Amino acid sequence: SILIGTCDDLGFDGNQSGMFKPEPVFTNLTAVGMSVRVTDNRLHERARSTAMSALALSFGLGSEGRRFAMDAAVHNQADHCIIASSNGPPVGQPVLDTPNQVVFNQFCPVEDGAKFKYLIAALLFLLTLESQPELDLDEAAAAVSEGLGDVVGKVGDFQGELIGMEATEAIRIERAAGGQSARVAELRLDMYRRRRGAEVLGEQAKLAAIREVAEPAGKVLVIDGRVTDAQGRAVGGAELELVNARGRSLDIGAVADKAGYYALTIPAAERERLGAIPGLTIRIRLGEKVLTTIPATDILRRDPGKVRADIETDWLKDYRFDLSGRDVEIVRDVVRPTRPPRHDVPVPPVEPDD
Repeated sequence: SILIGTCDDLGFDGNQSGMFKPEPVFTNLTAVGMSVRVTDNRLHERARSTAMSALALSFGLGSEGRRFAMDAAVHNQADHCIIASSNGPPVGQPVLDTPNQVVFNQFCPVEDGAKFKYLIAALLFLLTLESQPELDLDEAAAAVSEGLGDVVGKVGDFQGELIGMEATEAIRIERAAGGQSARVAELRLDMYRRRRGAEVLGEQAKLAAIREVAEPAGKVLVIDGRVTDAQGRAVGGAELELVNARGRSLDIGAVADKAGYYALTIPAAERERLGAIPGLTIRIRLGEKVLTTIPATDILRRDPGKVRADIETDWLKDYRFDLSGRDVEIVRDVVRPTRPPRHDVPVPPVEPDD
């Protein structure tokens, strides 16, 4: 279903929206704004137990704001009710909810009071225990993992807020007592520790939210793991693909999620065929940049099941100075590469000034 909300103007015009799930549906479209127009749309729902195809709500804050609340839901074609409501009348403009073509319109409310009763009844129907499906343990486990990740992430956010407050205090003391204050140094050290702690908590939140793929059945092979940088931080959005010795993609790939987790699934027939090809690798890219590759032929020749392959990348390597073969001068803990003398190039003598 679609939910669009704004505190300003909203127009939803000339669209086709279809919902094909058989379970009960509250609404296909919900549009909320100060001025709302839902016009010239085709809204279709497979489920007969659908409360409405569209719900258009407009609002204004205060008596003056209500003058600008406008709601028009007209010239639509829908399977179920189209309900429009606004807090503008009688101060503002009247609600326009006709003409529309609705297939199942026998129980659609017309008056505002009937509309609110209809909405409440629809919500109560969807929340009754009789309409609840049986508990899915996999979905429940995923919800628990996601909730745990959110909690840990909130703790990390709180650490970040403390860092901001300490930074403000450090600036205040530095201005009052100068940069040599012991209290400033203490605050800066504590900020560093908290920043590191917040980063660790952020990574733990991502790890807690990981939902690994199930053990495959039959002779299917699954290669899964995490893509991380040298510090163990997730490289979310990294693209992994199986390529041959010439670097050509074999159309088997995956994308790492925000926790860096990925899973490559190799069907049984493909595993046997690809295992006979030498030089196959898994290429890891971030955008257009190739981060690294790992050999894949030996993995494909293993027994079917799950194979863990964690991948560590160094995506900053191209931005580091290459100090190999150079003398290094250290000045106040700052590393500076110095150019070695070239004895093969003649150096012209320096002429004295006149």
